[in-house]
Amino acid sequence: MSSALSFTRGIERRLKVRLHMQLAADPHTHGWTLSLYRAGEHHPETALTRNSLGLVAFARRDLARARALWEAALVDLEAAEHGDVSLVHHNLALLELDEDHPDRALVQIRAALAIDRDRVGIDAKRVAAEDLVLARALSALERREEAREALLRTIESAERLGEVELRTEAEALLAGLAATTETMERETRAPRAEPRR
Repeated sequence: MSSALSFTRGIERRLKVRLHMQLAADPHTHGWTLSLYRAGEHHPETALTRNSLGLVAFARRDLARARALWEAALVDLEAAEHGDVSLVHHNLALLELDEDHPDRALVQIRAALAIDRDRVGIDAKRVAAEDLVLARALSALERREEAREALLRTIESAERLGEVELRTEAEALLAGLAATTETMERETRAPRAEPRR
């Protein structure tokens, strides 16, 4: 990809985020945004708009609003049997991790993976990113070996896809996981002091 094209896409992304933040901030515009697609409030395109607005709310740390938008989007996308429902499951998993509910995050990210492994294939960036979230949830639940396996899948996929940032994040999590495991093993092998009599 040429540097000019990359630069242009970067500007487009920043403008899109800025527009979403402006639309989400104004209650009148928010309603208008949801009505953009004349198909109705429960149309999949409207649900995908809710998903995007949830991302803005999440970035602003308005977690209650993000949850409400994502849960509404989830209902509509599931009702429509829309494949992009996995995006909402992924986002809800991140929210659950952020709110320190790794058990709930695990349910959400497994739902996303179940959809995307069949829909886009195991070699998609989306699946690698979901495996990374899966690893975070498993690690938080102290299921280290399963977390390690998910991280290794992420690293392998990221290398194949040339996704340096994703690979770097997975490698950092893997190193932290290895350090934690090593510390725990050292503590269990250490001789225990006997009480004095």
